[in-house]
Amino acid sequence: MSDAATRDDIADESDRLHHHVRTVLRVGISLSVVLIASGLALHVASGADDAPAVRLGDLFARGADPGLVVTALGIVVLALTPAFRVLALVGLWWRERDYRFVVVALAVVATLAASVLLGKGG
Repeated sequence: MSDAATRDDIADESDRLHHHVRTVLRVGISLSVVLIASGLALHVASGADDAPAVRLGDLFARGADPGLVVTALGIVVLALTPAFRVLALVGLWWRERDYRFVVVALAVVATLAASVLLGKGG
């Protein structure tokens, strides 16, 4: 196999992997929009005319407003979408053997995980 053919194969694989990363973003954003819109519709249909501040832990308590639960789930999906993108990029850069970027991306993932685990909600 020639060097040109090998470079073309690598470029094709890289394009496919970048497509998967873009798909992660599209799916995450689309899913969050659907969940947020559905949750708001459920909340309004229940006769509520306000949206109280709610902690995530309160959403899964017995008797929680289903509209608020679905809306909050949409917000969580939206917030996690960039983290999933970073994880997808780890896979992409690993396949491309670009280990310097893998290390940086894993440091970002570790920082995100630490901030979630150590953070305090108000």
